[in-house]
Amino acid sequence: MTHRYGRRTRADRDQPRVLEAASGLRHESGPRREASWAPDRVAVMAHWSADPVPSRSVLTQLHELSAGGYETVLVSAAELDAPLARVGGAGDLAMPATTTVLRRQNVGYDFGS
Repeated sequence: MTHRYGRRTRADRDQPRVLEAASGLRHESGPRREASWAPDRVAVMAHWSADPVPSRSVLTQLHELSAGGYETVLVSAAELDAPLARVGGAGDLAMPATTTVLRRQNVGYDFGS
């Protein structure tokens, strides 16, 4: 049987999945987290957009995660000169104040965020 997606063989199971981390991760807005920050529940959301205004779906998901007791971190690889807006396009939904926004270069896979 042929699998559409590659399976890890026994030989490569012990090899790391992330071989190299991209440099340039920086804090953009929201709370700054100390090295000792250790919440019980955290959700890291990978993000990319050509627009500096987050979509309604991104803002809604961040709100739902926050309401569910998660600390939220948005890691954006958006290739923009301007910072991401913390308010949606219609101004009716804002990013939760407790969400930390980090920016990184748009390289590699999203799960590496």
